[in-house]
Amino acid sequence: MENESVSNGEQDAKSKTEKEEENKKELALRTEQLNLVRAAIEKLDEAADEARNKNKQRKALLSHLRTFYSEMNNIAKGKAMSLIPVAELMVTQINDAIADAKKLIEGDVYLDRVKPFISAGNPPSYPEVLLVAKIVEEVLVRQGDDFDARLEVVQHKQHEVTTVQAGLECAIENVEYAVPIDDVETRLDDTPDPSWTTTDDQGDEVFDLDRLDELDISAYFAELDQEATEGEEDGEPEEEDEEEEGE
Repeated sequence: MENESVSNGEQDAKSKTEKEEENKKELALRTEQLNLVRAAIEKLDEAADEARNKNKQRKALLSHLRTFYSEMNNIAKGKAMSLIPVAELMVTQINDAIADAKKLIEGDVYLDRVKPFISAGNPPSYPEVLLVAKIVEEVLVRQGDDFDARLEVVQHKQHEVTTVQAGLECAIENVEYAVPIDDVETRLDDTPDPSWTTTDDQGDEVFDLDRLDELDISAYFAELDQEATEGEEDGEPEEEDEEEEGE
């Protein structure tokens, strides 16, 4: 009886040691994942700032180009003015607008076809400059949807990654148990992204750690360009409203 009692005690100690070792490994895994998630959050914050800044620049350039077009059009009224070469200052202005648009927008076939004017020797006419200004303006308007789509993708990823961060922080606090989705919502102070909710054997909603374990975290939260451009046709315009923006 005494030997049996000693054996049971040893078994309990062994089980406790094994459990502690499992918890230690689990904690190390969750900590590593959390570090990757925090790094992803920083990159997504930068991507969101970049998307907002680019859209702000697009709107500013669009406003400038519309003013330029209006002034040029007023000057060009009348047959005589339409034949007079455009002043060098105005050629510089339209060339700068073309260059700025190409820095902001890549892959638009119509913008790619636009070339800067060469004023030396054979300066462009007013109709030529007005035509190019209108083409660039229309590209800036049309691309507004793509800029908005890019930001929406980034913001969706931000919501996902903060949900995962909250889930991991809860998991680290108690590695032995599943994380109730209500705990994630409390920590997040927002509704968790539904794609990270699953149910346990009792039918309770919990944070989906199994899904997380199957992911390449860094790669998953970096997949922005593919989602933002999904369904596009390499710069070819789709049907659009006549007035998209009225800055």
